[in-house]
Amino acid sequence: MKGSQAGKVFALTAIVACAAALAQQPSRPLVIELYTSQGCSSCPPAEALLGELADRTDVLPLAFHVDYWDDLGWRDRFALPAAAQQQRWWATANGLPGVFTPQLIIDGRRSVVGSDRAAIIAALREPRTTVPVQAELRDGVVQVSVPARSSIEVYDVYAIAYLPRVETVAVPKQDLRF
Repeated sequence: MKGSQAGKVFALTAIVACAAALAQQPSRPLVIELYTSQGCSSCPPAEALLGELADRTDVLPLAFHVDYWDDLGWRDRFALPAAAQQQRWWATANGLPGVFTPQLIIDGRRSVVGSDRAAIIAALREPRTTVPVQAELRDGVVQVSVPARSSIEVYDVYAIAYLPRVETVAVPKQDLRF
């Protein structure tokens, strides 16, 4: 997959995350993307908050580990260059001056500090404009329908696979003195 195509995989505002689940939902979940890194000392509270949000049925919480912290001595084994590329794309698209961790992008339209509970709750309560996406699983094929638009407008619809919940557990260092 080319670099520009890999970055687009993360464009999630018109997502079909799980076709069978979405087909049964009256509206799609709100996509929240946490940009994080194991090398970021401010990220654990944001990751814990994302874990709490994972229990809600009205959101699809996703964590993307960025690689720009890796050169500071702690290599994040989950980091993806495409995640950092996508984060930069969101910043540009939303007129933001730059990227940071922990950054939470809410439905592709709002950026907040990933550990700022009050800002996240307020953003989740905001009215949203959305494109109605119909997804149906038929004979092992996902069929996606969106309303017609003018000939100069296009939709990007992405299907992604994700793990509903994954946690990394720190293993305590063993005393190796003899």
